[in-house]
Amino acid sequence: MFITLIHTLKEKNYSGVVTIRKDDKILFNEAFGYRDKPNQIENDTSTIFGIASGTKLYTALGIMKLVEKNMLGLESKLFDIIEKPFPSYDESVTIKQALSHTSGLPDYYDEDLIEDFDNFTIETPWHLLEKPSDYFSSMPDRQMKFSPGEGFHYNNGAFVFLAMVIEKLTGDYHKWLEDELFIPLDLNHTGFYRLDALPKNTANGYIETSQGFKTNIYNLPIISGGDGGLFTNSEDLLKLWDDLLANKILSHENTETLLTPHTKTNEDDYYGLGIWLDKEENSIKKTIVGSDAGVSFLSSVFNKDSITLNMLSNTSDGVWDCLKDVREILKDL
Repeated sequence: MFITLIHTLKEKNYSGVVTIRKDDKILFNEAFGYRDKPNQIENDTSTIFGIASGTKLYTALGIMKLVEKNMLGLESKLFDIIEKPFPSYDESVTIKQALSHTSGLPDYYDEDLIEDFDNFTIETPWHLLEKPSDYFSSMPDRQMKFSPGEGFHYNNGAFVFLAMVIEKLTGDYHKWLEDELFIPLDLNHTGFYRLDALPKNTANGYIETSQGFKTNIYNLPIISGGDGGLFTNSEDLLKLWDDLLANKILSHENTETLLTPHTKTNEDDYYGLGIWLDKEENSIKKTIVGSDAGVSFLSSVFNKDSITLNMLSNTSDGVWDCLKDVREILKDL
């Protein structure tokens, strides 16, 4: 069956890595396409990719680390810690509501309002966004979408605010996650890399245009602001899932809190804290997912945590063009 999958991925010009693991055994781990298209430098299975909104789980873990150190509570008020941008923003929004997309806050990157995701811009030039607090002036002066806790609306800006909280309480959002997560967990291929200074074996993100492919360096923030922008590889993702589910990152209690369905997003999907949760027959499918200009990404653990799927691509639609075919293969496992 995997020969068929390889053929399909090649036929659809998939650029990236696909990893399928059952229990502790890697069943499929293949790389396709180029990390540097003009020079035809191929991706390999250790290549590092941007994961866009997959970053939100890491930001949530950074917040939970503050909770474990009694520097913050999930019911703490967001705007008791950082400045509130506009009077229209409800001052009662909690950290937990921001983490679960139930804050109702206006979003600087409201996906319901964007028509062209590959060419989205904000008032502040992307190259000037070097830390979460740099986004502050670009937050929108709009009314709340709903009262805090009374609905679900996917909110990128809320996770930038959460990164601002980490920055405020620790001095440096990027360093806090490096010191609390990346180094202790030996995530040696994970980091907040600048788009203009990517490390060795990191894939450039590519956007398809009428003139051919171009890199995404002018289409995204220069470095992560909390809602996206993290880089990692498939090996480190497997480590992250293993350590998270074994309570090696957070206490058992806080892991349970993170992975509890806090809100229903539609008929079948739920959301925890920085993570999508789908109820299966006797377990919960856990997923982080991301889509950006030149980035598509999905990583899931399911079938009572026995199956792990990683799909990392350095094109905008790579994962989405092939996901149905990969899922068909998974039905037979």
